[in-house]
Amino acid sequence: MSKTGFRIIATGKLFNLNSEKKLKSSFEIAITKMAQVTEQRTKKQLYKTHGVVTGHLRRSISGEYLGGLKAQVDAGLARQGANVVYASWVEGVSSRNKRTSFKGYQMFENSKNQLAKENLDKYFAKPIKEAID
Repeated sequence: MSKTGFRIIATGKLFNLNSEKKLKSSFEIAITKMAQVTEQRTKKQLYKTHGVVTGHLRRSISGEYLGGLKAQVDAGLARQGANVVYASWVEGVSSRNKRTSFKGYQMFENSKNQLAKENLDKYFAKPIKEAID
């Protein structure tokens, strides 16, 4: 009886048993970096763009890695357990914004849109390369 077929043997650091853990760790590093950069962009808008230092809100904005390859940028929820009460009004998503002429700054929305337009390779390339080298 004859056998027909072939065998592929993959070798190298990428196929190491620990590579899954290393890759996951590199994703965590990249996602954390993205959250931190987005946090800084959001905070910067409160000072530079709008000309007002809103100290408490600005200090409360944080970008945190939550686990499960997820991160969050918020106005205090991750670090303090609740967002700053007036954060939704300053953002422009509160029901109060509809009743007033103040439409909000959309600082979180602007930061999210800026991140969506970026080439995310700049966050992931270096940690992944380090994981498989």
